[in-house]
Amino acid sequence: MSSFQGKGVEIIFKATIGGRKNEVKRVAAPDILLQELIVDVAKKFNIVCDSVALATISGHVLTPDDFELSIRQIRRIYGDTLTIINRAVVG
Repeated sequence: MSSFQGKGVEIIFKATIGGRKNEVKRVAAPDILLQELIVDVAKKFNIVCDSVALATISGHVLTPDDFELSIRQIRRIYGDTLTIINRAVVG
């Protein structure tokens, strides 16, 4: 991730892995792309990045195009909390 000056934007990633609820909070530059941030987040959850899908709290699954949006845009459209889905487990 690139360093930045000024106020960052917080986004929260949640997942249930092995029956345990986990949460990772990240503060990033508002213009960083979701796809850049998700690499680090996937590592925190021990998930292969290519197996990650994201959904909103209401259950809307993000599309590949959404991964090309900035964190600022993601928060504006979907809110500040996303659920991580490990597609390798779900199938």
